Amino acid sequence: MPPASRPSNVAASLPILSERAGDARGEWTGRLTESVVPVPRDVWVHPAVEVRGSPIAGRGLFTTAPIADGTVLIRFGGTTVTTPGLHELFTRATLDGTYIDSFALDDDTHLVLPAGTPAHFANHSCDPTTWLVGPLELAARRDLDRDTEVTSDYGVISDDASFRMVCTCATSACRRVVTGRDWERLDLQATHRGHWPPGLQRRIEAATASSP
Repeated sequence: MPPASRPSNVAASLPILSERAGDARGEWTGRLTESVVPVPRDVWVHPAVEVRGSPIAGRGLFTTAPIADGTVLIRFGGTTVTTPGLHELFTRATLDGTYIDSFALDDDTHLVLPAGTPAHFANHSCDPTTWLVGPLELAARRDLDRDTEVTSDYGVISDDASFRMVCTCATSACRRVVTGRDWERLDLQATHRGHWPPGLQRRIEAATASSP
């Protein structure tokens, strides 16, 4: 997961998202309602997913059985922090030699995953096998065979302008460099339409509306 020191294991709250009816691929609108749901303390990973060596980098997550398109593979939990809070955690992690997994939930709101979760090993790919189908869920983007690596696109779940990493996914769609500003790319806006964190979805909609 995109980079944070080890967060306290404290539940937080997040506005729930309304779902778009009738979308077989689990697309969601990214519109906030007035309802609030607790963010779980822990991360759930599908039982048919395990950690093993990855050709992309280090270790990764792999399926141990065929997985149908749309199946939720990871349900996130952890602690929410602001952008300044996230940067403070990055600084501490650099000093401690630790790593923080985080992703954007909304404007100035990031989820920091608890230490030790298998979701830590979900590698980046520019042609990912999962995408967001809700504020806290990554689901299979297509039917997955057994022994398929479970990947996500870090550029789609990060809005931290300081985030930048060299990509080694080696897919035909590889962008070589992944950043926290990749949401501005028109190709990603098209391929991940409806599968962005809500804050980024609103930015994309605003940018589209203001385009000539």
